[in-house]
Amino acid sequence: MEIQEAVRRYLQTSGFGQMALKTAMFDMDGVLFDSMRNHARCWHETMTHFGFDFPEWEAFLHEGRTGGGTINIVSQRERGHDATAEEIEEMYRYKSELFDQCPEAEPMPGAYSLLKKVKGSGITPMMVTGSGQRILLKRLQKNFPDIFRQELMVTAFDVKKGKPDPEPYLMGLEKGGCFLSNSTEGTLKANESIVIENAPLGVEAGVAAGVFTIAVNTGPLPDETLYEAGANLLPCRHSATNGRNSSEHCRKLRRCNNTTIDKERRTDKREVGLPFLPKETPLWHSGFADTAFQPFRLFSNPEFFSNPESPLRNAHSQNSHSRHCHYRLHRMYNSQRTGRGIH
Repeated sequence: MEIQEAVRRYLQTSGFGQMALKTAMFDMDGVLFDSMRNHARCWHETMTHFGFDFPEWEAFLHEGRTGGGTINIVSQRERGHDATAEEIEEMYRYKSELFDQCPEAEPMPGAYSLLKKVKGSGITPMMVTGSGQRILLKRLQKNFPDIFRQELMVTAFDVKKGKPDPEPYLMGLEKGGCFLSNSTEGTLKANESIVIENAPLGVEAGVAAGVFTIAVNTGPLPDETLYEAGANLLPCRHSATNGRNSSEHCRKLRRCNNTTIDKERRTDKREVGLPFLPKETPLWHSGFADTAFQPFRLFSNPEFFSNPESPLRNAHSQNSHSRHCHYRLHRMYNSQRTGRGIH
């Protein structure tokens, strides 16, 4: 039971006695919308326009980072210093204008079904994204009606530090706690939420916030990058033919991804495109919702933890070290909330 084993490991390392799931924090790009192809092309064209070397596939490595953070990393790499605030604003405005002209990104197949199941089980969906693309933020209600609330969203406009810093997800825990307690103060504990991410930096952010993090690989990077980022659980991509979990299918995808990316890295980056998987290999489909919902069903079922035969029965008791570390994360986060950047 892969899910049960993942939960067991999380509880043992985090020090929590059990999961007490109240909210689920979803990333947006690559999880709710199939938008990363557009982001990758727009970042490549923007960087090229301003004289930087940035292949499309590299955008997936920076996914989740704030726009200013991505620009500064490339500026440091190629010029040895950060971009100025004026340069960041100009470059991100250029990129946003390109993005607004792209074909409309479709919702991920199965995403709405999963969200409805999550909400129907009594778990509150939240959205935590490093994006500041208003065109997508405005479409959330249209494509996922009655799922998300404005006060339960964390975007690039809310944080000073983007992923992989834990600030976005720590803010998510704070917003979720305030909403559920109907007060201006209150923060959820890390075991009261769950993160669903598709990007290595987003996975790192969720793990750094102490939250159980499920990775869904909807891009061209190999699964290993998500495991190395610390993902607690990575449901295998599904077979395009039968909709069932296929280990052989996953191995083929992994070999395909590794070979493609290695080949691209040995080539002049300016002359290559993004190593997308074949279009006939859907990364999401309607059956994914059922598989992805299993952890939610597990965490929201009290019998799983109270049943004497459960593998998590008394798996681990709360310990002071875990509570102290989580408290310190929140103290660090609150002390750094001193301003907003352009993302």
